[in-house]
Amino acid sequence: MLRLCCSSSRAMVSSSPRLMRGKICQPAVRHSSSGGGGVTAAKILGTTLAVSAGSLVGVVGYAAVDPDFRRTLEGNIPGSSQVVELVLGEKEPASPTISSKKITSSVMITEPVVKNQLTTDEIGEIIDQSLDISAETRAAEATAKEATAAEA
Repeated sequence: MLRLCCSSSRAMVSSSPRLMRGKICQPAVRHSSSGGGGVTAAKILGTTLAVSAGSLVGVVGYAAVDPDFRRTLEGNIPGSSQVVELVLGEKEPASPTISSKKITSSVMITEPVVKNQLTTDEIGEIIDQSLDISAETRAAEATAKEATAAEA
């Protein structure tokens, strides 16, 4: 390949006297770098430190939001209470609850409060009255139809 390059450049030089002054066919020198792409101990150590620091920040940040998680963290990892206290400060006392009822489950069933509760006799009378009214309405409609039919 190099021979072809040099021979073609000689042909070009012979046609142009200006190019003959410099050296035409010089072998290309390849420069290589050493140790540029390998995995080194410094890269492994730096990645490990970055991941560890990110995890620590995430854990302490979540402990600031969730008091139960903070209690669990301080109880399970020795020395974490000092780190969390250093970063977040002391624990805030739990605020007193306003509700006077003690809720034992997440679902609380209560009886509905009814002010005017009807008896079965009163309900029966209301149904009878509505049936009487509907019967009277039907009878009135029938007589109105008969009257219009007789007029026509």
